[in-house]
Amino acid sequence: MKIHQQSEFVVFANPNVSEDNSEISYDGYATFVEDDTEFIYSLVNGTSYQVTKSKSASTEEYQCLSAEALPFGSILPALNDAVLIPSASIAGENIEFTNLLKTSFSGVDFVICASGATGFTGYSSDMTIKVEYLDSPISVPAPNKEDVLCDTVAKPTIMSATAIALLTGDAISSSSSRNLKAAERMAIEAESCECKSTPRPCIFFHGAGNKNQMDEPQDTPQNTSGKIGDMNDHAPCCSMIKYAMLNTMDNAWTDDALQQKYCDFAL
Repeated sequence: MKIHQQSEFVVFANPNVSEDNSEISYDGYATFVEDDTEFIYSLVNGTSYQVTKSKSASTEEYQCLSAEALPFGSILPALNDAVLIPSASIAGENIEFTNLLKTSFSGVDFVICASGATGFTGYSSDMTIKVEYLDSPISVPAPNKEDVLCDTVAKPTIMSATAIALLTGDAISSSSSRNLKAAERMAIEAESCECKSTPRPCIFFHGAGNKNQMDEPQDTPQNTSGKIGDMNDHAPCCSMIKYAMLNTMDNAWTDDALQQKYCDFAL
């Protein structure tokens, strides 16, 4: 998994806990630098933003993000669904750990190794998520323009006892541990990237928020304003890969002219 050509990145988050300690939400952000552009993705008070800063032009652009753009709303439910398991393996290798849990995040199965006060680590077939607890809250950047008004995309979530233990570093309750015999071992198979059909030419179309438009399909996603990653090494069923660069900043997805241009590229 790469975001703005980076396979490793850091996300900072602050917890917001209700007075009765039953509901939790998060404010957080992540920063990426690609070429001369800085991209900041933030979640503040349930609202998600993207800030794009151009170093060469000294400009800033603000954009609201939908619930589907980033998986903010899936993180807490994934921890709520985490259950203790007696054992686990990934790609045939056994994981030796005292507190093992399993869950699914954005459709991907994860094994969680809970380390108490030091945090926890989630493993899938091709991704690792490591969570560490900080000593003090962090400052989450948010747009300072009053005219940037975005919809709420994340709401406080009622958390289970196991999820709260993971989020706070507390010990997982003994009542949950006693249910281990009823849980099943989790085995995650190795990620397979072999094509099971006849390879065909592919053309990829980026998401919304790209101003750059090219008259011809491109060989790289360099001019998509970071809206799509490099697929060249991740699409084994594609005999040839091209990228359609269209202006999705001024045109909606349903715009007839935009859809016709994409069809023309494909033909």
